[in-house]
Amino acid sequence: MTEAKLSTVNKNKAKKFNPAGGKILYYSLITAAILFFLILVAASVGAAKIPLNQTFRLTIDGIPFLGDFVDISDISPTYKTIIQNIRLPRVFLAVLVGMGLSATGVMYQGLFRNPMADPYIIGVSSGASIAASLAILMGLSSGIGGISGIVIAAFAGALATTFLVFNIARNKKGYINVLTLILSGIAIGALLNAGTSFIMLISSNSQLHNVVFWMMGSLTSSLWIKVKIVGPIIIIGIISLFFYTKDLNAITLGEKRAKQLGINVEIMKNMVIIISSFVVAAAVSVTGIIGFIGLVVPHMMRLIVGPDNRILLPVSALGGGIVLLLADTLARNIAEPREIPVGIITALIGAPFFIYLLKKARTDY
Repeated sequence: MTEAKLSTVNKNKAKKFNPAGGKILYYSLITAAILFFLILVAASVGAAKIPLNQTFRLTIDGIPFLGDFVDISDISPTYKTIIQNIRLPRVFLAVLVGMGLSATGVMYQGLFRNPMADPYIIGVSSGASIAASLAILMGLSSGIGGISGIVIAAFAGALATTFLVFNIARNKKGYINVLTLILSGIAIGALLNAGTSFIMLISSNSQLHNVVFWMMGSLTSSLWIKVKIVGPIIIIGIISLFFYTKDLNAITLGEKRAKQLGINVEIMKNMVIIISSFVVAAAVSVTGIIGFIGLVVPHMMRLIVGPDNRILLPVSALGGGIVLLLADTLARNIAEPREIPVGIITALIGAPFFIYLLKKARTDY
């Protein structure tokens, strides 16, 4: 067989055994379509029930260029205010935060080769919690450019904790041991949680209520300014992480094997951790601590699309947006007119499902 024929055969084999490209598009389009439909449903339901077709037109009206193609003259100005100024910021913030938490959950589970890994495994949530608690205790409700001091403090605290844990885990040669990183995150997290508990102990009743409500996770104070600031960080972060998914597939075979394949494992680990930390810090700073999204959704999507991280990352990101959006819609409607913190809903949904996954995994052996 000639060299040209061998090359053709090898290319055909590569196409045959490399289905990622088509699957990424296929699963992503389906998941995105479901997400878009649920965005409309979530924006329609509430104390004021708004027809789905009006919600669709009001949503499109708020999109640059596309708004010129829809007519909203027959829609009540009250409905327009409710959809465009109250519900859509909350809906989009829920989607963005869910996407960020789920995407980083995929990367951490692959990087640490640990199915129990979640976005908070290296102490990001603990850093955000103590910083937000201090801001609440000091009354830093005002901030910069419409962003409260609590949000700024939580973001800074999350990044500072990541930097601390990152440097503790780094050895003299600049290498990071994954196990040391996890253990450092647990230790620093426990220390910061103790500090948060002390702050709660010395807080007044109103301050204590605010701290507890923040730590439960909530999308109550969603504003377009938060979407505009957090959105680019999360979207750019997810896109950046996608470029490391192929290397992440290799590292699941072990770091030694990945190095043999020509992958600079240390650079990859550093970049994944740094990018993921920014994404998670942005997410928790505007919503508080929302659990189980980054832990459970990657497992759910893995059952559907398989373990290939090139497919799993975008589908899990969209799936995380769907799950958090559904959870928040339940949180604001299930006990109307009162609102349940969305972190309670995600725990009620996520914990039983995760127990089911554990039981299923046990019976597979």
